Amino acid sequence: MGTIAIGTSGYSYNEWTGPFYPPGTKQQDFLNFYAAEFSTVELNFSYYTMPSADQIRRMTEASENLSFAIKAPQSITHKVDPHKWRDETKTYLTAIEPLRQAGKLEAVLFQFPYSFHYEADSRRHLANVLTEFSDVPSAVEFRNNEWTSNRVIDELKKRKVAYVSTDLPDLKGLPHILDVHTSPIAYFRLHGRNTET
Repeated sequence: MGTIAIGTSGYSYNEWTGPFYPPGTKQQDFLNFYAAEFSTVELNFSYYTMPSADQIRRMTEASENLSFAIKAPQSITHKVDPHKWRDETKTYLTAIEPLRQAGKLEAVLFQFPYSFHYEADSRRHLANVLTEFSDVPSAVEFRNNEWTSNRVIDELKKRKVAYVSTDLPDLKGLPHILDVHTSPIAYFRLHGRNTET
């Protein structure tokens, strides 16, 4: 039996003050309070902004018991410049090194958009990205059900990359929950089933 770690996607939300964070909690104290309630957190700011090693190091010091997943930048998954993404990868890997050194990195999360279709260029890009991150625990979330094939699952198994199982609204083209084991870790993301929004 493995360890089950439960956390949220992000933690620094001012609207959580009152319902979760005690009234008057300062933003710089959010992570310390969060770490007393949850065992892991998924950092998603890194999708929008390249993190720095110093920033990540400070987060690792919030709690001895808090582990982290961290999203890959959109420059690797969504807005990919074929001439720059490898440089972005190097910068990102340097930035998250404090998580690795502290033994607190659960996974790098690659969240690909619905527009990332199962086509030759996309398959090649995914293979190249996973090769660049081969020394890092990784998890891939597809938003398009074209990727739910035995060939993809077998390749993720070979690379020991987690297939992210998602609980999503029942909308055409989105993947359904898939119970597959492709790596030493399993990764579930609960997006909710509100089809209207």
